Amino acid sequence: MKHDTRRGDDLDFAALSDTVSDDRNARRVRGTAVKELSCNHGRVIDVSTRGMRLQTRRKWKTGQRRVITLCEDTLCVRIEAECVWCRKIGTFKHTIGLAFTTVSPESADLLSQIVSRQSKADALRLAA
Repeated sequence: MKHDTRRGDDLDFAALSDTVSDDRNARRVRGTAVKELSCNHGRVIDVSTRGMRLQTRRKWKTGQRRVITLCEDTLCVRIEAECVWCRKIGTFKHTIGLAFTTVSPESADLLSQIVSRQSKADALRLAA
């Protein structure tokens, strides 16, 4: 039986766990781990003003664009995002790298506020 390596069928679990750990450490510099940030397309892993990582049940195709809604308390922003990469991490579980594309000045301001608030909350979690 042939395995499609693009889906991750032939991945060694030890190598996978190292990769996931490396990805988290690499993203920590650029993105902010989130708390109480909701998205209409899945669970937000981290976010920056340029993009985000999202965990979702469905696979996205690279290049696919969707309008997403991010909400934190009373702040909500609708923004178009493009799938840059997608990795299968389990049955009905994918991690997706999204880049924000067309961003209006108003949306950019709201997004900056959300990321700033998340950064402060992340710093407090790290200090604790």
